[in-house]
Amino acid sequence: TNPLEFHPVKTTQSVPSPSSISTTTTKHPQTANAHTVPSEPSTTEAVITTTTALATASENSCPMLNNLDDLTQNQFSLMLTKDCRYDRLSKPHSDGPLGVNLQIDVRHIEAADQLQLRVHIHVQYSYLDERLRFEEFSPRRGHMLGEDVLKSRIWVPHLIITNERDVSIMGFEGKDIYISISPKGEVIYSYRMSATIYCWMDLKKFPFDEQICQLNFQSWTYNASQLVLRWERPEPVKVASPLHLTEFSLEDFTTLESAKPAPIKGGFSGNFSTLTFRFHIAREVGFYIIDYFIPSIMLVSTSWVTFWLQADNTAPRVTLGTSTMLSFITLASGQTKTLPKVSY
Repeated sequence: TNPLEFHPVKTTQSVPSPSSISTTTTKHPQTANAHTVPSEPSTTEAVITTTTALATASENSCPMLNNLDDLTQNQFSLMLTKDCRYDRLSKPHSDGPLGVNLQIDVRHIEAADQLQLRVHIHVQYSYLDERLRFEEFSPRRGHMLGEDVLKSRIWVPHLIITNERDVSIMGFEGKDIYISISPKGEVIYSYRMSATIYCWMDLKKFPFDEQICQLNFQSWTYNASQLVLRWERPEPVKVASPLHLTEFSLEDFTTLESAKPAPIKGGFSGNFSTLTFRFHIAREVGFYIIDYFIPSIMLVSTSWVTFWLQADNTAPRVTLGTSTMLSFITLASGQTKTLPKVSY
């Protein structure tokens, strides 16, 4: 046989039907075990599975509020202020501007400078936040009480003192902050603060002068159409008895409510609700009488002794006059540090 000749060979092969393809098992070329090839899920099944997973995750992240009396206060406050139901960056919803009631307790007033006063006060303001109402799903729970941690979880109004130089919240181990939330959603926020305020004094009658100074509380973020400050009635201002003052005595005080126009603050402008605590103080003159007036009177009286000396007693008269003058200079130089530096 010629090796270059080609001899075709006839072969036959059966083609499987479509129904047999879906049930055919395929052997891996390198293994002898047979594995069934899984069919791919349809698009509709994938969408349904994803939707169900999202719904389940949503239910788990924002559970229903029901029968929460057995939770601890920390667990309960976290549940009540979850991001899915509470936005601490937004003020509570109200029909019209939100009302915030303010009450202050004056503990101490002292003169920091001739144009500044330092006051120690206890500030407390209250408002209604319906989002924190829990009497329906935790009826046996009383008021929630807390400090700085509870404050960080809820919305609180931001108030400023417009005539302050510096303000600080007092405290030893931490800031003295107190939060109370009632079952009806009434929030009380209070703290102790020390503030140095500017008081433009008229010193023409010093040291027998009387001054009128004031504390101006104002909303920082929301104008009068969104938030209104009101004094807590019937006692908006409490004064400690006895009130500790240095150099001054408190004669009288009044409270005022107003809406004052303010310049642009962070893009907002308009009339901002303002509460004013105006107090009338008189300077205590006892220090100046003992330290300045009485020594001056005694020096003047001593200088008059020269009129009873003989005219030829020159040395005693010169010595007495010189000593009196030097004493006056020393007394005046010591008082210069306490006297106000004014042009009148």
